[in-house]
Amino acid sequence: MNAIFTPRNVNKSISASPINPDKKDEIPAVQVMVPGFSVVELPLSLTNINVVRYGSDGLLYALAYDGHIYVLTDADGDGIEDLSLIRI
Repeated sequence: MNAIFTPRNVNKSISASPINPDKKDEIPAVQVMVPGFSVVELPLSLTNINVVRYGSDGLLYALAYDGHIYVLTDADGDGIEDLSLIRI
């Protein structure tokens, strides 16, 4: 699953913990939280994603290191992107 930073559904109760280098197996999934953003884990299995952005058309795009561009859409109307289509 992929974690997506989004200004939708802001949850101010989420906070990040400082990283302790002696406990590498306990590094939190989210290390920095910018005020006004929350993390939503999407029910998708994509690998090597390095950029996630909303386009001017309102769709969420994920760019992969291998050059693929995925369009992420909400197939069931619950507000969470749960379908990925390769655009390029």
